Amino acid sequence: MASSNKRIKISQDASIMPHMPDDIVEAILHFLPVKELTKLSVLSKRYRHSWKFCKNLSFDKKSARWLSTPNLAHLVNKCMVDRNDEKIHRLHLYCDPLEILHQVRLWIDNALFLGVEELELDFTPSKEKFLLKSRLVGLESVKVLKLTNCDLDLTQEFNGFIHLRTIRLQNVRAWTGSIDSIFSTCLFLESLELINYTCLFSLPILAQKLKSFKVLIVKNCKDILKININAPTLRSFHYHGKICVINFKCELKDLNDVILNIRPSRNFHLLPHPKNVVVGLAYVRILTVSSSFLEGLAPRFEDGEFKELFFCLWNLREFHLLVKKESFINPYDIAVFLKRCIRIERVFIDLADYSFINSLYWDLQGKKALYECNIMLRFVKYVKIKGYMLEEMPSAMGRFFIKNARNLETLVLVKSKNRSSPSRDCLSLSPSRQRNPNPQGRVAENKSGFGFVEGEDKGKSSPTSSSLTSSATLLSLLNQNQLEVSIPATIGEVQTLKVL
Repeated sequence: MASSNKRIKISQDASIMPHMPDDIVEAILHFLPVKELTKLSVLSKRYRHSWKFCKNLSFDKKSARWLSTPNLAHLVNKCMVDRNDEKIHRLHLYCDPLEILHQVRLWIDNALFLGVEELELDFTPSKEKFLLKSRLVGLESVKVLKLTNCDLDLTQEFNGFIHLRTIRLQNVRAWTGSIDSIFSTCLFLESLELINYTCLFSLPILAQKLKSFKVLIVKNCKDILKININAPTLRSFHYHGKICVINFKCELKDLNDVILNIRPSRNFHLLPHPKNVVVGLAYVRILTVSSSFLEGLAPRFEDGEFKELFFCLWNLREFHLLVKKESFINPYDIAVFLKRCIRIERVFIDLADYSFINSLYWDLQGKKALYECNIMLRFVKYVKIKGYMLEEMPSAMGRFFIKNARNLETLVLVKSKNRSSPSRDCLSLSPSRQRNPNPQGRVAENKSGFGFVEGEDKGKSSPTSSSLTSSATLLSLLNQNQLEVSIPATIGEVQTLKVL
């Protein structure tokens, strides 16, 4: 009886669908991918031409897994050629254009004619780059352009994408004056992303006339030697690659997020003109740098004297440091940098399981300078060190934060995976009122009102489980290497510790 009622309900629901207004059905079909619409066209006569309503024509890498090149060409032709001038919102192609060269050019022409707004051409399977001629891209409808393994010919007759907002060029060969043409014609450009962009030695970002340009990403462009940035409205700048000259030609008052992930130089070259770089970053709020960048700012001997580079990142709130394997920085270099960040609140240090490398500079100068320095990190509340291990310099880094971060609330330490370490997976200190929600753990209260929470390792107890009462006690234990990690504390009492 129940099964018959279920059949009646399904038949009633199915009878409602044919009477649903066409505009509602069309609106629903707009959100379905091409693959689903192709299946739907077989189920009912009403949806036989449902693919004509699809505005998101995404033939991406996933589609290439279940479609051969002839089948892909047949499906794209079905969705593109017989649309009866129905507009499309997005076209994403992933294929080898050399196998179906004429059809690919026809698809691009039809997409531009039908007012496509997002055009993404990924020709990674091709051994040769596909040439996208300027006559094919000079229309006003395109707002997002993403090209992979293409050549974009921007000649003098190029009129640009008037309403273009986003450009991403990956594995694209640069033509003379191509970047200048983009900034001179795309007056509403908001984001430019260059990945493996070759044959470009000097990158001019001349966006002083653009009022909406906010994001610049340059990644693995091996030929770039110099980057000149003149973009007053820039908010985010990401650079991943080798050491190069970076010049900021204007004040970046809206700058919020900067990543300078610079690879170590095999020839021990340092970042050229480092002071000019940090002056250009004066307004940044979130800064992520590699150790190669910090090496260029580190104190050094000049003319027989030990000198520091003077600068001030007064607006910086969050700092991320990526320590590379070939790095020669030490905790004192990090401390000197943080001294110039007077309002820093959050610090993240990723040692990448390599820790620090002992050097003569650290033994003769850095160690003594770090212990004697009096750097007050008044606003630092959160510190995370990834790849921590019980060695001299990581422990010195922990002591530095204990001593100088007066208002530190939380320290998170992630143990190194490549080195032997105690078996405890997680250790935390928090007010004893907040019991550990993990049933595998236990809480041991002490006189200071704080609880010691142990993780899965119940058999072994920390030597500090009943004596973590003040920062002085913690500091003395750390100096004796009796702790797994350095423990954060205010000058008075411990607040929070997490060891992962």
